[in-house]
Amino acid sequence: MNFWHITRKDLLVLWRDRRSLVILLILPMVFITIIGLSTGRLLGWQNENDALTIAVVNQDGAELSRSIIARMDSHEGVTVVPAQNAQQADRLVEDGRCVAVVTFGPGFQAGVDDLRSVDALQLDQGKLAGNLSVLDVHVSAERTLINLKTIVEMIVRTEVLQGVIPVVLRKNAWIRNYINVHNRNTPSTVAPTQSLQTHSEREPPKMRGHGSIVYQSIVPSYTVLFTFFLVTIMAGSFLTERDAGTMQRLRTMPISHAALMAGKTLPFLFISLGQGALLFLAGKVLFGMSWGRYPLLLPLVLVCTSLSATALGLLVATLVRTIGEVSTFATLIIIVMAGISGCFMPRGWLPQAMQEISLATPHAWALIAYNQLLNARLPDVERVLRCCLMLIGFTVAYAGLGWWRFSRKA
Repeated sequence: MNFWHITRKDLLVLWRDRRSLVILLILPMVFITIIGLSTGRLLGWQNENDALTIAVVNQDGAELSRSIIARMDSHEGVTVVPAQNAQQADRLVEDGRCVAVVTFGPGFQAGVDDLRSVDALQLDQGKLAGNLSVLDVHVSAERTLINLKTIVEMIVRTEVLQGVIPVVLRKNAWIRNYINVHNRNTPSTVAPTQSLQTHSEREPPKMRGHGSIVYQSIVPSYTVLFTFFLVTIMAGSFLTERDAGTMQRLRTMPISHAALMAGKTLPFLFISLGQGALLFLAGKVLFGMSWGRYPLLLPLVLVCTSLSATALGLLVATLVRTIGEVSTFATLIIIVMAGISGCFMPRGWLPQAMQEISLATPHAWALIAYNQLLNARLPDVERVLRCCLMLIGFTVAYAGLGWWRFSRKA
């Protein structure tokens, strides 16, 4: 008997264990599919949940305010939803359809008329130095969206200043004459002015980009998470064979401990590789995610991650003594390691101290490598290779400890 006979036997056992297959192959797909359905991006469905949607109340109604709102709406990633009044705008935010309300009050044009050239030239000292309330422009949002409110305020301030400053400067006769002379001497390359319409007044917008950026993080995160769920199944398999006496009989056969350990771990490595390949393929086909500029490096990260997960499974299998310990101890290890590494939320959201602590887990190094390949504009290949080396280091450490404990029990 050699290790391949053991591997083939365990693969058949795993294939007949429908519960394990559901956890390893189907459950991750269910999680990602639910996210796809909730964001409307499954199988080509499209909405604008990935845009920053702002409710705008224009009580001024003049051409200047309408042109500013149109420029806001023209930004990729920003959608303007016009509201008739403040009550309607607040309902849009409460219903989750918008993240903030921008109000151009009836005193907007009067506020612009009161500005002087010095206010436009010295933005840090004039009337425009603070917020835009001097122009009767206000931004509001729920307290839970305070960070998004800050972003919206920056967008609104930028667009308002770009629209207001030229109007204010033209009040100065010298500046107005200079601009007129400059315009006469400069060929115009500006396209004719288009009608100022918001998204609600235009035809439905076309798709902005291919796929959603959210899946560039979600798919690898869930892939890493469920790759390490292999640990519990692997530990349970070892205990089942031990309690049934199969493991003891295998040890009495003419086969080395190394071949026995290889035969018992390879099936789970194959399952892990198949699981990862299936999830990335589904991410490409169902959610339109990109495989980045170096797609051929993704299998390398996948293999290194699967090796570390399989090695950790071997170590845990030698530590637990009952199925109950597998359900509690092994599952706790997986959840804690996944939580601190960034599987449940983007690593960039974690505090800096937590990001440093998470480097003690193989999950973090796998996520860093995937993030470089899938999200970075110019992936750092050297960093990806360093992450793979770290994953190999975890594999060697876990496998070494697992081999030592496995040999002691022989």
